[in-house]
Amino acid sequence: MKLNPGERKRKFLETHKPNYKLGRLTKKTRIPLLKALEDDLLSAKIGFHKPRSRVPPSLGKGSSSPSISASTPPPVYQYFRSPEHVLAFQNLTTQVVEGSLDTTPTYEPIKVEQTSEVPTLKHDLSRVLFSPGVHFLQDPRTKVFNFDPYLKNILPVNEFDFQHITQYVASEKDKTMLKVSKLINTRYYSSTSSMTGILSHLHYLLSNFRPVNLKDLSRNVRYSHVGFSRGAKLPGNVIVRKMEQSDGETRYAIDSDKYADKEMILSRLGHSLERLLTNESEIFDKYKLSNKSEENSKAQLEMEKNSNAYHYAKMDKFLMRSQLDCKDERLPGTGTFDLKSRAVCAIRHDVAFHEEETTGYELLKTVGEYESFEKEMSELARSTLLKYSLQARIGNMDGIFLAFHNIAKMFGFQYLPSSEMDKMIHSFDKLSSKFAQDEFTISMKFYEKILDVITNDYLPNTSFRLVVKAVPQTINETCLIVIAHPVTDKEIDEIQTAGMKYSEAITETAGIIENDESIDEETKTQKNKDKERVSKHVDKLRDLNDKVYKNAHGFSIWIDQKINEKRILTRHPTYQSLNDDWNVDFKIEKLNDDETRENYLNFMDEKCKLLLEHGYSKDDGELTNYVKLLRAFSERGKKRALEEDNDKIIWNKD
Repeated sequence: MKLNPGERKRKFLETHKPNYKLGRLTKKTRIPLLKALEDDLLSAKIGFHKPRSRVPPSLGKGSSSPSISASTPPPVYQYFRSPEHVLAFQNLTTQVVEGSLDTTPTYEPIKVEQTSEVPTLKHDLSRVLFSPGVHFLQDPRTKVFNFDPYLKNILPVNEFDFQHITQYVASEKDKTMLKVSKLINTRYYSSTSSMTGILSHLHYLLSNFRPVNLKDLSRNVRYSHVGFSRGAKLPGNVIVRKMEQSDGETRYAIDSDKYADKEMILSRLGHSLERLLTNESEIFDKYKLSNKSEENSKAQLEMEKNSNAYHYAKMDKFLMRSQLDCKDERLPGTGTFDLKSRAVCAIRHDVAFHEEETTGYELLKTVGEYESFEKEMSELARSTLLKYSLQARIGNMDGIFLAFHNIAKMFGFQYLPSSEMDKMIHSFDKLSSKFAQDEFTISMKFYEKILDVITNDYLPNTSFRLVVKAVPQTINETCLIVIAHPVTDKEIDEIQTAGMKYSEAITETAGIIENDESIDEETKTQKNKDKERVSKHVDKLRDLNDKVYKNAHGFSIWIDQKINEKRILTRHPTYQSLNDDWNVDFKIEKLNDDETRENYLNFMDEKCKLLLEHGYSKDDGELTNYVKLLRAFSERGKKRALEEDNDKIIWNKD
């Protein structure tokens, strides 16, 4: 039975509450939608309204929304659900455990004596910290430099001396962490980078995949709220290794699962750029291979002593370690912040190609669809901003310092305080930081509860592989799938070195091609070989995942959320006041063996598929239209660079 127009309008207005703080619907927007909706207005999974957009957002799986023509304005995003809506949570009879989590703070900084000092920004870059927005290194119009011209041309990776660069120390090899863990009596310990993958999926679970808020970024963003990228939603994988029991207590070191990792030019360049931004030019020159000498090697060793500054914090049974990249005493709180180098989109979407070829893609505008800082920020928000935000929060940092580049050139800088990141991720201006902190607290308690269930009841005193992924069930509900299976020390080593062995083989091959004069035919042949090599490597990874899988335990986790003791009726939990209180009830169900294995293989295969798609340099025939467009911008940039007068340098030093 269909509702008459008057009843439709009344039900629509009651359901969507147009006087809600997020904005009143206009008549122009509302009427076309009312005519299209059927009896159940709440069953459609639809996207945010953006009048200037010509293509509506894609509809989610299981949506019952009618088709929408190109001329029809996109319908309004569904914020509310019916009070009669029944969550799957309410019909579950838990087989494992159920409970409730609250926002009572548990974060406690731990003082650990260290000899290293936290580096500071050089080249007068500290100005960026106290001036919101993007800062061009060189003004695109006048060509006047706003910062030291020394920063413009980036030292190629193969000309940087990595010999004395401080290597990342995995948690299971960090004796200091184990010692501190015993001292303060924590059961689990991990580095920041090994935690953000799983914490990201706990964010998706708790927020029900809340879209990223880009409304303040620019008018050029197609939709003011967008979802996370495919890469951001890859499963969170870690290795949980049982450590020694000298004091009678079992402790676990948690490290990222590196089975599908590939050493890329961007990760190596990140180390180089950190040294560039935190050292004066004459000091950085000592890292150049062309200046290699015994004296400079000693100087490097001395400088690297300051690359080992860490922040330690405790949350209940967790000890967390964060590396401190930079510090400025004038910033609030600890004054510390993260340094992040961000490659332009033309490189990120075509990494394998640009490991062999330079790009001419540049950032010439503050806003715009392409070649702009706005585009880079919108893509950052959808991909890694959540992890950056979590890293800053774990390390008790004030924010992150971004350096934008195209591997060959530096374009500009921006400082993002944690409050700005919170606003983009959690959407509500004045309440976002409180909400972000409360969500982090609940997430850490959730993570601990998951590990306790596994280590107490299913895999006691055992090292195991943990795989976690948030999976949408309906537009109103998300489920968290957790899978754990035991692994031996030998299997852990095999898993953790699989990606590195492949990277080393690729690097050796790249060196051979680079030195070959007959590059055209050789390159074409080599690309085919690279494609075949990637395919074989992915097959090996799949075999490895299948081989180590045994005695696995799978769980599905469901939640019901309450704010101020009232069950939420919004699609995503929100605060109305700084005094609001958030509680999360959860139930953990056991998956059967078939469900566990199917989910495990599918989740592990997601990274394999991504590696298969992006692990080799592609010819034009294999490219998407988007990457073709980015390559066209790159070629245009190269031609433009040939016409520039690079001999004339004007520096606005004052």
